[in-house]
Amino acid sequence: MRKRYHKQPPSYRIIPNLVHGAAVSLGIGVFVILAYAVYQHENFWFDVPILSFFAAHQTDVFTYFFLIVTSLGSDIVLFPLGIVIFGFLLRYAYYLEAILLSVGFSGAGFINHKIKFFIHRERPDLFPPLQKYTGFSFPSGHTSEITAFALCLFLIISRIWPWPHWRWPVTIFLSALVILVASSRLYLQAHYPSDVLGGFLVALIWVFSLDTLIQVIFKLKYQNRRGEE
Repeated sequence: MRKRYHKQPPSYRIIPNLVHGAAVSLGIGVFVILAYAVYQHENFWFDVPILSFFAAHQTDVFTYFFLIVTSLGSDIVLFPLGIVIFGFLLRYAYYLEAILLSVGFSGAGFINHKIKFFIHRERPDLFPPLQKYTGFSFPSGHTSEITAFALCLFLIISRIWPWPHWRWPVTIFLSALVILVASSRLYLQAHYPSDVLGGFLVALIWVFSLDTLIQVIFKLKYQNRRGEE
C-alpha cells in the first residue's frame, strides 16, 4: 500500500511547519530590504564584483555549457516536465502533492512577473550579454521558477518517495540544478546577483507559504472528520 502523507494525522507536520514559518519570515524580511534597495536604483556591493568575475572567465566551452543549463530553468523545459509529474501524481491519487506542484510552480512565475513590472529594474549593462533578453531584471525569473520547481519536488519526494536511501541523492541533484541555473544567469550577464537572490527568495517564500496553507486546510478538514466520527 502506498504511503500518502495526507492520509496521516497532521501532528507529525508540526516541526516542518515551524521550519517553514521561520524560513518564510526570514525570507520576507530579506526580500523587503532587497526589493526596496533595488527600487531606489541601488546596486549591492556584491553585484559588480560577481558579474566581473564571470565575465573574466568566459570561454566558448563555458558559454555553451551555461546556455544549455539556463534552458533547464525555462518554461519550455519546466512546464512540460511539470505536466508529466502532475499527471503521475493524479494517477496515483496524490492530490495534495499535485496541487502543491502546479500552484507552487505557476504561482512563483506569476508573482515574479508582477514584481518585475513594479520594480522596473533594467538588465545589467556592465558587460556584453551572451544572449538577447527582454523584460526587466529583478527578480530573476529563471531562478525563481527552477527554485520553486525544485522545492516542490523536494517536499513531495520527502513524503511519498518509497526508497528513503535515494532521497539525499535526489535532494543533492535538485540543489545542484538550482545553483547551476542561477549561476548561468550571472555568467550570461542576464541578471545582477541581487536579481538571482530575489528570485530565490520569491520561490522560497511562496512555496513554503503555500505548503503550510495546504497543511493547515488539511488539518482543519481532518479534525472535522474526526469530530463527526
